[in-house]
Amino acid sequence: MSVAMPRRMALVELPLPDEALLSWVDHNTAALGLTRSRTATALGLMAAGPSTGLRLQNLTHWISDATAARIQAATGIQRAASLSLTLRRYQPAALRADVPPPDELRPVSPQGMLSGQFVYRQFITYCPTCVREQGRWSIAWHLPWTFTCPRHHCYLAGVCPACQNAVAPSRGPLTSGCTAPIPAGSRPTRRHPGHTEGYTRRCGADLGTAHAVAVEDTRVSAAQQYVNNLLDAPTRCGAAARQALIDVRTMMAVALRFGRLEHLKDADPAVCSRFNEFTTRRDGLPHAYIYGVWGARAPFDPLLMAAGVRIAHLMVTSPDPSAVLASVLPCDGPQRRERSFAFDRTDWVQVSPRYEQLARRAIGIRAYEACVRKVASTPTT
Repeated sequence: MSVAMPRRMALVELPLPDEALLSWVDHNTAALGLTRSRTATALGLMAAGPSTGLRLQNLTHWISDATAARIQAATGIQRAASLSLTLRRYQPAALRADVPPPDELRPVSPQGMLSGQFVYRQFITYCPTCVREQGRWSIAWHLPWTFTCPRHHCYLAGVCPACQNAVAPSRGPLTSGCTAPIPAGSRPTRRHPGHTEGYTRRCGADLGTAHAVAVEDTRVSAAQQYVNNLLDAPTRCGAAARQALIDVRTMMAVALRFGRLEHLKDADPAVCSRFNEFTTRRDGLPHAYIYGVWGARAPFDPLLMAAGVRIAHLMVTSPDPSAVLASVLPCDGPQRRERSFAFDRTDWVQVSPRYEQLARRAIGIRAYEACVRKVASTPTT
């Protein structure tokens, strides 16, 4: 079924180079004095109707070439520029190459497309200073890999400073304040006289007032730059960059499952404090998988992410990662079964050959070889 091209807009606010699509829509919504739904339609996104915010959030994850063509017809913005407003800009490294294109009128849902990917499903982290100064947000904030702001040299915030709920752009623009629902009291019910029911209201707190923790640790900055270089790798280097991200993610799993405070020597106090709090809980629940890093329903704590990537970066950039990991990974013994539960075994098989001995040691030779056979027998799409 063909879809008519939208009319050319007389006025449109151009997106910033690293802006997210939904942020650009909200900026035009404010400039034009329209609703999100009408603005999205005018821009060529064809997202008018109920649940516009959620559908736009899906489009932030991925838009088709046909949608990019409609955006160009409505705004004059070139296809490559509009695609860069979505997570498609990270496909060479952060997204699998076999991600199917969404249906033209029914974009792939985050749950369907992003399962197992290196991205958040619906929430973001944010830089309070960027929100306060620009009122826009970066597409990079949709990635767990982004835990610092290079412009303001601070760690990103993960939750609202008032209600401590995760920030979901699908509920509304960041400049309108936190849109998370919070309890507001109780009121009489209409259906059952004499009874009461709870109701909620939007938080409304200014996200720009959140405390921005300064980044003073040069190793954290180096780790963030290392990851950013992988994410921004050109298509011709996509396979190598994706492999490097798999290595970092696997080593980060080691760091978060078995790392200790001593592995964060000279780190920023806020990162050390958060990691110490985390390890205390972790050691109290040795068999519980409490690290919803990938595919989590809420953003992963940027301070904790910084700790994990900081340790992992030291591992993957070392000439001899096994020597570095010797002080992190526990010896063989009763904890092997725990390690099997703690890690995605597929990742252990997919890491670079230099980590093969480490993988065998981490989950056991039999478990490793069984996983290799399973992966080899799985048909590819």
